[in-house]
Amino acid sequence: MRMWSCIGNKLACRLMKGPLNVQRIQDMRKVMLTSMPLVTLMMMYWLMIERKYLLKNLLDLCQRNIIDLFWTILIRKGMSWEP
Repeated sequence: MRMWSCIGNKLACRLMKGPLNVQRIQDMRKVMLTSMPLVTLMMMYWLMIERKYLLKNLLDLCQRNIIDLFWTILIRKGMSWEP
């Protein structure tokens, strides 16, 4: 499991360099599906903070796919925001 997390981190870091386009979003979705929730959180942070994407813009850009995917991953991994 640790190996997959490492691979996910490397892929995520590579995807987070350069311009953001439709192909890159699709690649990010693939990484998010196969990575640990921490990698997903890192990518969300990067999109919204580092690249100055407002949540609304991110939702419009990704047609809500990344956000839906993010919550799906959290639910599938048995995680919750509730204490």
